[in-house]
Amino acid sequence: MDAEQSLLELVSNRLAADGVPSNVADLIRAAYTGIDELNAALAGGGAPHATEKQHTSRTDPLYLAAITVTGFRGVGPRASLQVAPHPGLTLVVGRNGSGKSSFAEAAELALTGDSARWAEHNSVFREGWRNLHSGHPCGIEVTLRADGAPATTRISRDWADTTTDVGCAETTVLSGGVSYPNVDELGWAAPLQAYRPFLTANDLGKLISATPSGLFDALAPILGIEPLTEADRRLTQVRKQVDERVKLVKARRDELRARLQTIDDDRARTATTILAKRQPDLAALDVLLGGADEESADPVAAACRRLVTAVLPERDGVLRAADEIDAAHRELATATAGTAAAQQQTADLLESAIAYHGAHGDGPCPVCGAGLLDAGWRARSVRALARLREQTAAADQAGRRLRAAIA
Repeated sequence: MDAEQSLLELVSNRLAADGVPSNVADLIRAAYTGIDELNAALAGGGAPHATEKQHTSRTDPLYLAAITVTGFRGVGPRASLQVAPHPGLTLVVGRNGSGKSSFAEAAELALTGDSARWAEHNSVFREGWRNLHSGHPCGIEVTLRADGAPATTRISRDWADTTTDVGCAETTVLSGGVSYPNVDELGWAAPLQAYRPFLTANDLGKLISATPSGLFDALAPILGIEPLTEADRRLTQVRKQVDERVKLVKARRDELRARLQTIDDDRARTATTILAKRQPDLAALDVLLGGADEESADPVAAACRRLVTAVLPERDGVLRAADEIDAAHRELATATAGTAAAQQQTADLLESAIAYHGAHGDGPCPVCGAGLLDAGWRARSVRALARLREQTAAADQAGRRLRAAIA
């Protein structure tokens, strides 16, 4: 196999060699690229152009040159451990309690900000990170050197005398004469996770005796095949979502079949038969739902079909119409506080009397015979007629508004 061949090329070649259908292969390549690309491919947007992932960068080997510890774990006064910075095996030998583990934990803490060994013990063990007898000052410094390079990298973590949280350290990173705010800026975060610089005996034992899946998880970052595990995770996630939707559709189909079985209608029985199949003929169901022509269909079914297809007004429009009807009712009630017919007849009578006076002049009332039609009466009657006409006009307008609102 070509060492320069990319992981994506290997995946594509394996898909082709195994005869995987093109639509399935497109989904796999989309999952390799990202979750958005996978969702787009599932939505019918076509397979995106898959791109090779940028993995953990391979840097030149780094070797530990020195560890200096002050007031940390089993080390009280400042002490340094010098190590030959070159390939090979270095043994640190000493009696129990001489500080061997303290130096190892200090180096791991300086590089990663934590110690995997502490996770194996209770909180009391973790809280005892500061030396009990000489815990002030407290600090760690690690010196590293690349193979054959004269420049060094120094990483130090120092804790104030009042600090009780091991994570609250002042960190200084100096590499090749350049200062960095933290170790991550050196690009070491992923390599430190994939290539753990410190493995306890328990860690090594767990790795050797791990289950196949556990061993795979440990080796995947080292082998650079994490994109495959990420693609598998994305496909599993989408598969779970699809399965949930399928279960929901099946449940609703069963509910629909149960309701159709209670209907005494040939079309309902036909629909029940179609829905009972593992893969229902949706085209046949669409034809059935289209029904016969309107004239030959059952009038009740035709009415129901018209109700289903009716376009209903918006809720806000209905509320505005109801408010307008209420306002028109109130206006009409106010305008017809008296008897509208009587007001109209009175106005007609006054109008006729005024016309009679204009034609015959002053004289007795031709209706009652007692009253006198003269200039004073005429002036009062003209004013009364104007008021009556205004009232009847308002009533007519209110009536028209009510009829328009109802329409």
